[in-house]
Amino acid sequence: MAELPDNDWQEIEVRNTTKGKLTGDYHFRRVYVFDEENNRMLRRLLLIRRRKTKKGDYEYKYSFTNANLEQYTEKGIAYMQAQRFFVEHCIKENKQILGMDKYQTRKWLAWQHQIALNFLLSTFILKEKLICFDNIPLLSARDVKRWIIFKLYRQMSEDELIDQIFERHCRRQADINNACDKQILMC
Repeated sequence: MAELPDNDWQEIEVRNTTKGKLTGDYHFRRVYVFDEENNRMLRRLLLIRRRKTKKGDYEYKYSFTNANLEQYTEKGIAYMQAQRFFVEHCIKENKQILGMDKYQTRKWLAWQHQIALNFLLSTFILKEKLICFDNIPLLSARDVKRWIIFKLYRQMSEDELIDQIFERHCRRQADINNACDKQILMC
């Protein structure tokens, strides 16, 4: 990777994000990996993505795939590699907001029940976010959790809760607008 000249990289625009377009420089290389279990070589595609950081240096991500360039386009493979973000975001949300990492079980079956309940709650929250997307596009898992807690315990008035959520959404929208403005200036 360190020896790759700049003309071996190609810039690909992968998808839209809330803060502009996700783009990166990509390099594709066919490699062979030894499968010890079956004592044979496997053909894989090595995908390297580099993006410039704010400091000016590069951040690299590496992926192996059994997809090939005869089957998919380079942009298609880059798009699939970028989908990993959503899986990682879901796990992070489950840990930070829904407490998936805070279980206190001692038996395997109890742990399975805890994780199943966490996934069930996560699915419910995702469904609520999708239902409300047209009217409240910035609705987050934290917002839905706060609404559920409010409905159960009523620790404040409904107007206070809505004001807090609205204030958070205004801050998030300002951050998104700020990032988009910076991206427009760079073009």
